[in-house]
Amino acid sequence: MSHAEPGVYQSQFPTDINWNCCQIPSLSGNTDGVQNLWFGGSDKAVNASTKHPDEAWKVMEFLHSDEVMGPYYTAGLGTVMIKSAVEGAEPPVSIETMPDLAIGSNDQNWPIRPAISIEGEDYSTVAVQCIFGLKDIDQAISELNDRYNNAYDKSVADGAKRIIYPNFTAKNQDTSV
Repeated sequence: MSHAEPGVYQSQFPTDINWNCCQIPSLSGNTDGVQNLWFGGSDKAVNASTKHPDEAWKVMEFLHSDEVMGPYYTAGLGTVMIKSAVEGAEPPVSIETMPDLAIGSNDQNWPIRPAISIEGEDYSTVAVQCIFGLKDIDQAISELNDRYNNAYDKSVADGAKRIIYPNFTAKNQDTSV
């Protein structure tokens, strides 16, 4: 597993079991790219029709301040992506005992995926089938590429903007166009 919430191991499921985690393994044994964090932003929001937007924004600033997020991080209540809050705080016990839970240089939020509707099983279902030997990985990748590319082409044909990042690689996530 990778980047499960540190709070899961510290407060939700405390146990005597020796939990651990690791970076996502690769076939080559080398880190050939960055892994997607699969999260970001905040679970807090301001209603668009609030009658007090300035005051609401001040509350948001406070809730995301180092003063609030540093202790939240130290208590192991969740992953914090605000660098200044993390740098100024003690790491939670879960990160001390499982260092790969910490966000590192091989972690990054990838660009937002286009909203598409594929035919057949999605990539996560197919990946699990490959892991358990139920599908040939090379054939599965080929089929997934075809299905996802077809779905994306259909989305563009239906009016979505085609986005191309010509210098994007898994290691160098250059999203300039």
